[in-house]
Amino acid sequence: MKWEGRRVLVTGAGGFIGSHLTERLVDLGATTRALILYNSTDSREWLENSVHSREIEFLPGDIRDGMRVREALRLDSRAVIHLLNRPAIGGYGLR
Repeated sequence: MKWEGRRVLVTGAGGFIGSHLTERLVDLGATTRALILYNSTDSREWLENSVHSREIEFLPGDIRDGMRVREALRLDSRAVIHLLNRPAIGGYGLR
């Protein structure tokens, strides 16, 4: 698949796998948007120190916020790669 010129939205882009995929999409010429869970420090997680930071459009938000997701999709994305994963609450097990 050719990624050059494609507009791609990556959810979970701040995670380990998502960040590497996001950087690779930029390398392949895709216009890349990264939906990253908003936090009080405005951290971009694994993409914080990416050499591609200027080439990635960061969209802080929460995948559970339907309006934010619709807004992210309305930005003319041609592909969505969904990698979001919620870690277990309280360590390894659920409460």
